[in-house]
This record gives sequence, C-alpha cells and structure tokens, in this order.
Amino acid sequence: MESDVSAIEQTVKELLESLGFSQVEIKAESGEEETTEVQIEVSPEDSGMLIGFHGETLSALQLVVGQMVFKKLGEWRRVVINIGDYREKRAKSLETMALNASERVRMTKQAIVLPYLTSSERRLIHVSLSSDPDVQTYSEGEGRRRRLVIGPKEEKGEKEQEQKMDEKTNQS
Repeated sequence: MESDVSAIEQTVKELLESLGFSQVEIKAESGEEETTEVQIEVSPEDSGMLIGFHGETLSALQLVVGQMVFKKLGEWRRVVINIGDYREKRAKSLETMALNASERVRMTKQAIVLPYLTSSERRLIHVSLSSDPDVQTYSEGEGRRRRLVIGPKEEKGEKEQEQKMDEKTNQS
C-alpha cells in the first residue's frame, strides 16, 4: 500500500514536470476506502492554471492521473487531487449557494435550477439539503445539460391529490 502511494506521488510529479510545472510540492497519502489523496502546492500563478474554471482542469488532471496510475499499478485506485485548499473552498461556496437557494425557494415557493455542477458537486448539495424539511433536491437532464433543481417540498396529501386529479383527467 505504501509503495502504491509513493508510485502515485511519483506519477503526479512526472506528469506535472512534463507539463512544465517544476516548482511543485506533492504529498500523497492513503485516505478512506482505498483512496489516495494527493495534495499539490504550487505558486498562485500556477494554481489558477492547474485548477481551471470551477475546477474543470483539476478534474481532468485527476482523471488523467487515475488512468496513468491504473496503467502503472495494474489495478484501479481512486485518486483525489487537491491544489492548495481549492476543494475545501469550493465545498463551502457550494454549501452557501445551496443555503441561499433553499431560502429563496422557501420565500417564493418556486423551484430554482442551479447552473452546471459536476456530479460530486450536485451530490454535495443533495446531502447538505437532505435534512431541510421545506425543500427537496433532484437532478434533471443528461450529460452537460444535467442541472440540480431545488424546489419546495410537496406535502404528501398534495401530491396524492394531484395524482388523483391527473388520473381523473386522463379517464375523461
């Protein structure tokens, strides 16, 4: 296991050096459920390039490293890459966005469709609002068009009434 972690660390270092990032500090360690967490420290100028818009470059880097590690080790290992404290800041930002949206839904009683989020970001919002008694979350669409919707939680009686009305309408 320790040799796998050092192999992953070396893979990340080689990839970043080949991309022209030689002044990097890399620390890899085993996480939960056979996950290797890789922390990369780079200059502020370089971190923006490696993170990209809303972490898209970071996600792509993580995917490429995962494929390289699979090829090197011969088995799939989940690799999570973080640059600076980007993932923590993004999680806080998403939680704030979710709380603000849920408050607007509570006040207006109308659903809000959030902008594009990755599956892990959508999951974070689903989890953060799961215990809210007034709102519900669900995803609509496919692929890059998939969006998270935060809407008012329907009362069970209201939903049953709507279904009965729909059935009556369909019978007519």
